[in-house]
Amino acid sequence: MQSITRRPATVGTAFAMLLALGGCGDSIVGPRSVEDAEFNPGLGINLEEFTRLPLGVYVLTVVEGSGVESGEGDQVTVGYELRLTDNTLVDASPPNISWLLGQGGVIQGFDFGVRGMRVGEQRRIIIPSNLGYGPGGSGDGRIPGNAVLIFDVTMLALGVA
Repeated sequence: MQSITRRPATVGTAFAMLLALGGCGDSIVGPRSVEDAEFNPGLGINLEEFTRLPLGVYVLTVVEGSGVESGEGDQVTVGYELRLTDNTLVDASPPNISWLLGQGGVIQGFDFGVRGMRVGEQRRIIIPSNLGYGPGGSGDGRIPGNAVLIFDVTMLALGVA
């Protein structure tokens, strides 16, 4: 049987490996999943208090709403604040935003997290990067790649389909 002698990697080999990995186009800028995120203590987030929905979106109802629940095809209008895990405020209403649920009017995780809300309901929604802006971020530099997003949302109006 022939023995194999392992040689330590040279600096050149290590550098070539780093270049190869860096060229994959899927670099990690921030956490990919909600579970991997480190939340600024000022956000007061304890994931054990949230409900994990399919696809990895987390929701916490802060104030109950009234009337019918929002669903696929409904016209919804919400007020919101969007923060990053370091508690940076990225965006906020006004203006409030309106869209048809399930029709691609907003990022997928936001659309998914708003489903089931009633008028007057306030909800905190935490969205993994793959259902937000992904590895590329927002394009305008405000939301970095692979950012976990935190929305504080109030359902203002609901038009049932």
